[in-house]
Amino acid sequence: METETSTAERGGSLERSRWAPVVAVGLAMLAMAIDTTIVSVVLPVIGEEMGVGPTATKWVILGTSLPVAALTIPAGRWADRANARSVLLFSGLGVTVSGVFSVLAPNFGVLVLTRVLTGIFGGLMLSVYLPTVAANVLSTERGRAMGYTSMIMPLGTMMGSSLGGFLAKEYGWRPVLLVPIPLLLLVLWLAYGTMTRTPDRHHGVPKPERSFWHEMILLGGAITALMLASDQLEKRMLLAAVLALAAVALTVGWVRLPTSRAVTSLIRKPSFGLPLVAIPLVGSTTSIPNFLLPYFVSDVLHRSPAMVGIALLFSVAATAISSPLGGYLADIYGTKKLVLISAPVVLAGMASMLTLSSDAGIIDLAWRLTVFGAGSGVFGVAANTAVLAATPQGMSGTAGGLSSFGRTFAAAIGPTVSALAWTTSGGGALGFQTGIIAFMVITLPGFAAMLVVRGGRTTQSEAEASTPLGHEQPQ
Repeated sequence: METETSTAERGGSLERSRWAPVVAVGLAMLAMAIDTTIVSVVLPVIGEEMGVGPTATKWVILGTSLPVAALTIPAGRWADRANARSVLLFSGLGVTVSGVFSVLAPNFGVLVLTRVLTGIFGGLMLSVYLPTVAANVLSTERGRAMGYTSMIMPLGTMMGSSLGGFLAKEYGWRPVLLVPIPLLLLVLWLAYGTMTRTPDRHHGVPKPERSFWHEMILLGGAITALMLASDQLEKRMLLAAVLALAAVALTVGWVRLPTSRAVTSLIRKPSFGLPLVAIPLVGSTTSIPNFLLPYFVSDVLHRSPAMVGIALLFSVAATAISSPLGGYLADIYGTKKLVLISAPVVLAGMASMLTLSSDAGIIDLAWRLTVFGAGSGVFGVAANTAVLAATPQGMSGTAGGLSSFGRTFAAAIGPTVSALAWTTSGGGALGFQTGIIAFMVITLPGFAAMLVVRGGRTTQSEAEASTPLGHEQPQ
């Protein structure tokens, strides 16, 4: 494949969007989403073969997710001075090789180590997502780009769950870990053939500065402490409180770093900070189908987990379908109008779950989750598009890191809110309803934050004035 750079691009602006690089980073995200989901499906099989229990096997997942979370912000800042093509080739190759080593792991310790390497390279690979969109997509089409990429995570969840269960049953857990490899090879091929160098940046993969490691340790420690606090909340309240304070202290330590000033200044910018805050507030509601619903089905409906799996497919499918539509509408009408549409849909979906009775069937769950998933998909695109629209030139990697950190934070606080609501209300139908109401209250500030953000639809004049991140030339 040959890479072409138009005269307008050489002058610092795009005449038309280049979608092949966006497809490359989208497939990279899909590979990581499938990897995470598919591994969780085979954890019992891994534990049985290697002679370890659930407490140990969870580190197969945490070994990947914690490095990714720790790297979100420092890797984003690093990506702002790196060449996206070089980073994607380097990190994609790293994820591929570490994935192969995971399959060949002779014992549990080596398996966890290879999963940590997958997380490190995966974090670097995901860091070039927003820089690639900003450099290759016109401002008037970035909503569509965000919609397409937002569709990837639910698709990865569906593919990982179905493929993982089938392959593990027929062939064991090792072949399951090879599923993302063909996608990663396609990513490498697309990145090599369609992405361009950025002459005003490092030609290859820049060496991380010392501050990179400081940030990774502090933020990684904060996220780990927060997740551990969530795990201990039901059994050891005092320990959970200590861990939560440790997370706060580590975060404060990161804020006080000199290299964090540019990041904190960006967060204080209302047009950027408000949609950034909305991401974890509304994103925490993913714990409704992933945490509250399974307990409701088990304890109230007295049905098997299979019912949960079928019901979740409706939520995931609705999110996957609505995300591209939301991106298209964001480009035409702006993010604020999109919030005015999606916020009531999300709230209506949650409110409808309050009416679920003890004799509810799969149809009762399915249509409610479909409404909820559709609204969530559209709102997520609106928030991410607003973040990118408010990102200063040359800081899209940082913006992407902050967005990812927000989603990671949502993944931590969502189960915590769910567990608190369920246990304090005594579980059952009341516990489920209490959790739903709690999430409805939490989302309101997120919706309000998006509605007070100035701006919305990007005009053509703004699009012409915007420039990609650097003057690009083909290799």
